[in-house]
Amino acid sequence: MRKTILLSASMAAALVLTSAAMLVVPKEQATAAFPGNNGKIAFTSRPDGGTNEIYTISTTGDNLRRLTHNTKSDKTPAWSPDGKKIVWESDDSLYTMRADGSNKKKIPHTVHGNYEIGRYGSYGGNPAFSPSGRKIIFDKDKNIYTINTDGTKLTQITNAHAGGRSKDDPIFVHPVWSPVSKQIAFSWLYPPPTEGSRPPDGAMEIHVMTLSNLVNKQFLNAGSRVTPAGVGVYRPDWSPDGKQLTYECSEDPCDESGSASSYNPEIYKVNADGTGNTRLTNDPADDSYPAFSPTGSKIVFSSNRPAPSDGSTDYELYIMDADGNNVRQLTDNSALDILPDWQPIP
Repeated sequence: MRKTILLSASMAAALVLTSAAMLVVPKEQATAAFPGNNGKIAFTSRPDGGTNEIYTISTTGDNLRRLTHNTKSDKTPAWSPDGKKIVWESDDSLYTMRADGSNKKKIPHTVHGNYEIGRYGSYGGNPAFSPSGRKIIFDKDKNIYTINTDGTKLTQITNAHAGGRSKDDPIFVHPVWSPVSKQIAFSWLYPPPTEGSRPPDGAMEIHVMTLSNLVNKQFLNAGSRVTPAGVGVYRPDWSPDGKQLTYECSEDPCDESGSASSYNPEIYKVNADGTGNTRLTNDPADDSYPAFSPTGSKIVFSSNRPAPSDGSTDYELYIMDADGNNVRQLTDNSALDILPDWQPIP
């Protein structure tokens, strides 16, 4: 489901804070696919030289509608469980609006920093609804927070130190609530290793934990990890039945033997208990930002296919079956179309 992302040619370059060789693109999001029928897809689009805006489009590629109109950066849309509202980031705060773009409301007490830790590791924002639709989960200052949709009861969940990336502290980002339980999936960026069991500096893992068990956590144990250790995996998204996660991995293959020099973002799927890790895409282009459909039968993602030779950032949205078959292009324009989330219709 938000932020600023830096594109680089390798994971090593992707884990520095800034580089003249990198390209800044909007930050990433992770959301849950709430059960229901397949509705429209909300996404972030940015024309060349323009401002990030929120759009919706039907799954047939028509009925494109722009929902935001301002000079601020609008990104990371995420649908409510009933499909009637969207939460998103505008500049450094969170907002909600109706599915048609009306009734925009700022959520108080959601100001978040905008830190960059590489192509896959920006943090600050990344909002997603709870299964009840009454709370929002998001990240700021390297930690996970929850808040009521009216801005009350802001609660810090994890206890990493605030501020920019350091070599002593972990970073918790991309939190997303299971559609059917109290479990949370999130990305965790490790500090440099001090023990043999920790992954290398800058490695990210996806973990699944019950929300109550995550409270005050700074370091985690490998028991909650559902993706390979020591490789670059990012942006989890729950299937509507809460049994699987789809995610993005920049290494080939995305397993324990993965190498930081094998940069090629692809889409994977894994069971919530960490079994059944499966690669879904295999393309030289960047395949990113996966999100399940409300029926669980499809996955929407963003890609700059065919692989550009000139550094092009013309990303389009694509839809495929949940097993990786039958890929079809959804959008076709000169803008950067990323961060899709699929509307559930009860």
